[in-house]
Amino acid sequence: MGEETVCPHCQRLIVLRFPGDVGGDPTQQIDDYLKMSSFPKTRAELLFLKIFTLPTELTNLRGVEVWQRALRDTPESIVSRFVASGMLQEANVD
Repeated sequence: MGEETVCPHCQRLIVLRFPGDVGGDPTQQIDDYLKMSSFPKTRAELLFLKIFTLPTELTNLRGVEVWQRALRDTPESIVSRFVASGMLQEANVD
């Protein structure tokens, strides 16, 4: 079971799946999703996906040091992982 929705980044139809107890509170649903996901695995990665919009230059990203500590990796590396997983797609500056 899952809910179909359009990905806000790549515009593809995706299915959001949560564990069986969908009646739980949203915080628990997010935690359960992260447990069964191969990527993203952390709340910081989910939040980064939510706020990241192109054509933002990652080097000009506000609070890049804070993001790097929260993500435990560079923002560029996390974006590359989102691209590799199909959650973001490469774009040109135009």
